Amino acid sequence: MSTAKGESEHDATMTKQVETIPVLLLTPRQAASALGICERTLATYTKRGLLPVVRIGFSVRYSVEALREWIKGATEKKCGSGQNCT
Repeated sequence: MSTAKGESEHDATMTKQVETIPVLLLTPRQAASALGICERTLATYTKRGLLPVVRIGFSVRYSVEALREWIKGATEKKCGSGQNCT
């Protein structure tokens, strides 16, 4: 007969850590949400070639890393003389 203590020790040893797989590609809905824009704007930017896109068959996906780089490139730094840009 098992005790409650014995069962909890058993459960603790049987519990496995699940490795989280990082998300590499976003759907259009996820990408629009991540960028804080509507899906229509995302589609327009994609059609104009302003955003990097990955096509897998008929599916359109957006690379998380490519979107980060696009944001860095789209960020404007406006500094006057003698001011620090951060």
